[in-house]
Amino acid sequence: MEAVKFLKVDSTSLPEADQDFNGQKIKILGQPVGLNDAATVNFVDHRIGQRTFHVNREGAQEKLKMNNNVICGLANPTERNDVVHKHYVDSQIEYLQGLVTNLTRQVDALQTRVVRL
Repeated sequence: MEAVKFLKVDSTSLPEADQDFNGQKIKILGQPVGLNDAATVNFVDHRIGQRTFHVNREGAQEKLKMNNNVICGLANPTERNDVVHKHYVDSQIEYLQGLVTNLTRQVDALQTRVVRL
């Protein structure tokens, strides 16, 4: 069995491997400052709450600025003015390309039949 190593609170010793807390929680964290600092659920929920946009279902006339943030988790559209996700657009383009290919084949076949007549 490997010897138990302790980390000093004064940061004079650093972990040499991943730490297993045996299912225990880390509690009472300070506010994160650096990009790699740990954060509490409350901190994250509060920050996400600040970025959550509530849009009037009846159709708000205001512009929604996303400041280069991504909108994700969109449902498939059901109304003509619904916002759509990239996968939906790509699938519609693929479907239309298939229709064009089939129509082109049908036109070619009809032209061949007309030439024979």
